[in-house]
Parts: sequence; C-alpha cells; structure tokens
Amino acid sequence: MKKMTLILGLLIGLSNPSYTQVYYDTITWVSVNDESFKAFQGASYSARGDLNNLFSKNGVVYYEQAMPFAKTPELLKIHEIRCSSQYSIDSVIFDLTNSFNGVFDQFSKFEVANEVLLYDPVDNMYNITTDSTWLWHLKRIQANLAWDITKGSPNVKTAVIDLAPDVSHPDLFNTIDPHYDPLFPNSIIFNCINTNHDHGTAVSSFVSCETTEQGGVAQGQLASVGFKTKIVAYLSPYTAKEFLVKALHASNVMEADVIVSCANGSLNCNPSNPSSYEKAVVKEILNNGTVIVMAAGNGLNGVSCGPAGNQHPFYPFHPMYDERIIVVTSTDFRDVHQQINSNGIEVTHSHFPEVDICAPGYNLMGAKRTACGINAWPYFGSYSGTSFASPIVAGVVYDTPQKSDR
Repeated sequence: MKKMTLILGLLIGLSNPSYTQVYYDTITWVSVNDESFKAFQGASYSARGDLNNLFSKNGVVYYEQAMPFAKTPELLKIHEIRCSSQYSIDSVIFDLTNSFNGVFDQFSKFEVANEVLLYDPVDNMYNITTDSTWLWHLKRIQANLAWDITKGSPNVKTAVIDLAPDVSHPDLFNTIDPHYDPLFPNSIIFNCINTNHDHGTAVSSFVSCETTEQGGVAQGQLASVGFKTKIVAYLSPYTAKEFLVKALHASNVMEADVIVSCANGSLNCNPSNPSSYEKAVVKEILNNGTVIVMAAGNGLNGVSCGPAGNQHPFYPFHPMYDERIIVVTSTDFRDVHQQINSNGIEVTHSHFPEVDICAPGYNLMGAKRTACGINAWPYFGSYSGTSFASPIVAGVVYDTPQKSDR
C-alpha cells in the first residue's frame, strides 16, 4: 500500500474571504494496558518517571483518560495524548511503541480544528485565473484550501530528473537548490545560457516556484502547489542505468522526499533483461521513505511505451519492481481524461492498469526559459502532457516515515 500524504481537494470550496478549518495533527487516543502507566493526578503525567521523561522530550502537554466515566473496561483504558503544535504526534507514537513493549496499542490519531481566514497567494497569474484559464489546475485541485492546512516547508525536497531547468527564472531562482546537478558539482550551472529546452523549467515550476505573499513585478507572477518546498534538479541522463544512479543519489545523499520522473527518453520501454539490481535500487529508494512519481506517457501521439491499446509504464520505474511507485496520467479542467483535437483525432494521454492517479495535464500555464534579459517577458507558456501532471502530484505528495537511519 502506498504511504503518502495527498492533499488534493480536501475541503468544500468556499468564497474568499471566508472561514475554514486548519487542522493540527497533535492528538492521539491510545489503549494503556498496564495500570502503572495510567494517568496519575498530582504527577507530571503518570507515576512513572521513564514515561514522563519520554513525554517531556516529545512536547506532550496533556495525558489523561479519555472517558473516565465509561463503564466498559476497554474504554477505561483509552487515554488521550496531546503535544504542542511544533512537535509531531507520530514521534510520540513511535517512542511509545518501541520503548514499552505492548503497553500502548490501538493508536487512533485525530485532528483539532481552529478557524482562520482562507488563504490565497497574491501571485498575479493566480489572481486572474478562471475555471479554465491561466493557473486553473491549482483551483481545480483546491490547492488554496490545502494551503490553509500547510504552505509546505523548505525542509521538503523534491528531486526533478529532467532536462536542465533555467535557474535564472525569477520564479525558480530561490526554489532550486543547488543550481547544478548535485551528482556533478563542477558541472555547468542550470541557467538561461546552458538550458536548451523549456521542458525541465516547466516541470520544475509545477512542483514549486516563487509562490508568494508579497507579489512583485517578476517574482510572484506564477504560483505552484508545492508552496515552499525545495527542488533538487538532476540533468536527465542517456540511459536507465544512469537514471537509477541519480535517483539513488537523490534519495540517499540529498535526502529527497519525492522523486519525479518526466524525461522518459532516459528510460526503457522494453528492457531485454531487467536486472535484479535495478529492482534493488528502486526498493532502496522507496524503503528510504522517498516517494517516486512517474509520468505515464502521452499516449496515442506522444511518448509512451507500446502502441495504442498496449501501453505500459516505463522501466525502471515500473510497478512490477515495486507497487509503491505512483504512475500519473492527465485530465483537463473538466476532469475529463479522453481528449479529441479540433480535427476529430484522439490525442488522449496514456492510460493502462498500472496508472494510479489523474492530475491536470492539458493546457497548463508553466514557466519557460528566460532570454538572459533580452526580450525576457513574458517567460511563461502553455504545456500539455503527463510530464506536467506528474510534478503537480509530486508537489502535494510526500512520505513521512522516521528518517533517523539516514
């Protein structure tokens, strides 16, 4: 089962300004199976110093029976634990489970709600968006409602393995770090001079760009779902083997939370002898807690594996290696997957049994290369393809395991 947090269309749409709920994952109920560990009045939390020390380390501010008035013995075991918002309830659960064998079980997390105003960024393109124009994909997935819950964190990293992005772009300059392929630190800088295609620039902009609360003439024009997350950019290699090396480096060395793959020319459609080490690399990445998001391909008239009606995912990011890989195809502003062009020809993007999720992927507004200050404005364009649906998913999906072993 795929472990992921996916913030897509979390709440019912509301007009702005309005009120909604911000949720803090700070409470759990747990069954306490040893009387000596139960809440104890007059003590910090309990009569046990080892438990009290664990709670103090994890920012616990409340430990009491949840239903002291219950008659059922099993309900009397249930305790409520709260920790302050800067701490993680997951850490409390992890420590309780591993420190006291069998004493604490049946954890059940829930959320505390506080009312706040709905948030919209001030980015110009976001504010002129309609249901079918400009940054319509952000409105369609209700990203603005997710931003009331979290605007993301610079501690979350997404590795983009693609053509070189243009870090000169004002909406990408602060989100891509470093400004070169980290596997080759002495390589060329990803700037407008050394970037010969818009693909990597656009893909990066759908993951994370300079979404802002301040606005500006250049910065703040574009907005992205991965509000404050950072991008680690890798230049797409020529072979699937090199691709795996870069993906493993992203996970093991750069500690990427997500890897998004859209440069399908580096991957195989029909490898003659899929090797065991390819599978081992993929599993190591996923076992690290790094999520892999893979573009399904562009189907009938684009890059895909197999002819129409016989499509399948690319190797080595293929679910046969590990079912946790997330394969993404496209929908339009009406949530329609099938596409017929003006000549009556079907141009639907790839779909096959291994596809996990659809995301906006037709006629999207994204970043394109700057011109090094010469006729540089506007440096945005329209894009279609699963290459651009995939980074939208990558911008909102991330794994949250314990990473103490890294």
